[in-house]
Order: sequence, then C-alpha cells, then structure tokens
Amino acid sequence: MQRQRVQQSVDAAKLQGHTICNDVDKWLTMVDHKIFEMAETKLKEAEEKANERCLIGLCPNFKSRYLLSKTAEKEAYAIVQLLEKGRFDSVSYRPAPKPANIEDININIWSFVEQLYLHIFSIYLLAIFGYLFIWLLPNF
Repeated sequence: MQRQRVQQSVDAAKLQGHTICNDVDKWLTMVDHKIFEMAETKLKEAEEKANERCLIGLCPNFKSRYLLSKTAEKEAYAIVQLLEKGRFDSVSYRPAPKPANIEDININIWSFVEQLYLHIFSIYLLAIFGYLFIWLLPNF
C-alpha cells in the first residue's frame, strides 16, 4: 500500500519533469526485491509443507515450525524497517535551470532594437507622407 503511494508520487513527479531522489529509487527497488523474495519463500514453504510428513501427517513437525517462525520473524522485522525507510517528505526535486546563453540574449536584444527602429521609421514616413498629402491636397 505504501509502495503504491510512493510510486504514484514518483509517477506524478516524472510527469511534471521533476528529478526523482536517489533514496526514493533505491527504496522502491529494495521493496520490489523484498516482495520477490517473499513470493519465492512462500512458494518454497508450500512445497516443503506438501512434502513433509511426520507419522503420516498425525503429529506436527516442531523443528520445521520453529525454523519457519524464526524466518517469519526476520522477514517481519525487515518489512518494518522498509516501511520506516519509506516515509519521505518529498520524492522529487526540480532540476536546476539551465544557465542563460549570452549569445541568445544578444540576439534577442538586437532583434528588439531592429523592430523598434523599423517601427519608428515607419511612423516617421507616415508623418512625412501625411504632411505632403495635406500640403498637396488644396492645390488640386
């Protein structure tokens, strides 16, 4: 359940373009590994249980139960440790912004100056032609 919540947070962070923290990735791989180990041990236990027979199944096998309880205790402790490590404040961080390229800034400034010059020149030409038009109009 907690792994799914962390995975959902990781997926949401990746969609937003954030970088995932290394400890979160490491924790997710550890949990996946632990889940795989638990599945293997459950399968082995089921096979051993099917093969075990003590007096034709009339009495329990105390040694195997004891060993099973010890391994279950170790597994439970490992899972508790993983769950404690899985409490993250945040799972990602924003990547550092790329530094601005000076050449791009210069090109942008010069294109702005060029557009400003063309705009002022067009206003100047309109004023001159407008003045000539008004000056020539009464002569017709």
